[in-house]
Amino acid sequence: MKKGKRTKAALAWIGCFICCVSLLGAEEASHVANKVKAGYLFNFAKFVEWPRECFQTKDSPIIVAVLGKDSIAEDIQATLQGTAIDGHPLEVRLVPETTEALDCHLLFICASERKRLPKIFEIQRGKHILTVSDMEHFNEDGGMICLRKEGVNIRFEINQKDAEKAGLKISSKLLQLAKPGR
Repeated sequence: MKKGKRTKAALAWIGCFICCVSLLGAEEASHVANKVKAGYLFNFAKFVEWPRECFQTKDSPIIVAVLGKDSIAEDIQATLQGTAIDGHPLEVRLVPETTEALDCHLLFICASERKRLPKIFEIQRGKHILTVSDMEHFNEDGGMICLRKEGVNIRFEINQKDAEKAGLKISSKLLQLAKPGR
């Protein structure tokens, strides 16, 4: 191979390598963002009060259901599984269908469920379920807590009105940290 062809081949390999590294960087950044969001879910569960009838015993689990097929589902499960809040272990369930998400305390709705959102809200209406998502316009559509990426930070907005309709009490500490929602 001539020197010019070797140089072009080497540059092509370097270009491919840089491209792969940058893609891995983006994937890793997404993974880290998902872990941060999972941490937010833990804190939401910590600063929300459900009616007493939502727990059979003082050590009944807080059930976190993740509805949808996004990469965040596994990150939420890996981050929260094995943790507890005030003696209530967190139990994470990955649920493919809306009806399976009715037996939970906190429901994270993946962006893959955007089209089914009206049906999801209709089915869970009247239940004591805290709904959380990172999809655009979630609170405006009837969700309770919307996670939003702002630059490198993740912020959240709370729709207190709909949370109160579900019989949930959100701590003033959490409300102070939130951006004003709907």
